[in-house]
Amino acid sequence: MEAKNFIQKSTKLEYQNDNLKHIKPWSEISELQWFESLGELPPMRHRSIREFTFFFCSEAHTSNIHSCYCCVNGKYFSAKRRLTASYEEMIEELKGKL
Repeated sequence: MEAKNFIQKSTKLEYQNDNLKHIKPWSEISELQWFESLGELPPMRHRSIREFTFFFCSEAHTSNIHSCYCCVNGKYFSAKRRLTASYEEMIEELKGKL
């Protein structure tokens, strides 16, 4: 049972370390960068929710952290996010940038 607890703790620490290393605030990018990223690899989770259009790059940076892109009101943004990130959380993060 101790080995299982050790693995669970190790996995949780790796998850937290990945968050600290890779998940940073959204940054504004150019329209060209957004469209180039959209065309490089097949997008994942490509979806429009209200005025927000999201997609994830299909190539992972690490684990399940991918580059995520959003277009909203003529502005373009990028950030690394977990593929499992909720759209509503990302929308809330981006509202502060508008």
